[in-house]
Amino acid sequence: PSIIKLNPRLGGPTGTILSSQGLIVPIPINGSRAELTLAQVADRFSIKTKALHKANPFISSATAPIQNNEILSLPPSGQSETVEAAAHRLGLKSSSIIKQNAILKSTSDEIPSTHPLNVPMPIGAHLAEMNLKDAAAKFGMEVKDLLRANPSINDAGTELSGDRKSV
Repeated sequence: PSIIKLNPRLGGPTGTILSSQGLIVPIPINGSRAELTLAQVADRFSIKTKALHKANPFISSATAPIQNNEILSLPPSGQSETVEAAAHRLGLKSSSIIKQNAILKSTSDEIPSTHPLNVPMPIGAHLAEMNLKDAAAKFGMEVKDLLRANPSINDAGTELSGDRKSV
């Protein structure tokens, strides 16, 4: 949903948001349905688009949409790290990484520096859980302001899920 649709009081794209007003923003966490392109995935994981395209030659171009449930191969990171560290760095669930990489069995397994990493798409369906504190950091906001604007959330550590929207 667009910002305007979620905030009808704005009256359109040229509406003014006063500093005293709350603003409802969508936080796509689990089950994101937006189509992603290879270029967006590269940006999301801080990988050069050309390197990601080379690792996934079956994708026609950097701007072609990636199919739902597609498994992409991320180029080797150049450094060994545990599954847990890779999951944290990439913002993914460890279980998603383990499931798509047969050589990995647990979060403490080390991913060789020369090993490409397979990850499932869409990214939104496999992101690590986000809480209100994470959302505040992501959007450059204060946790107290989000808590005040979302009275149904009592704790900044509460995981957000589904299509929940925060103000």
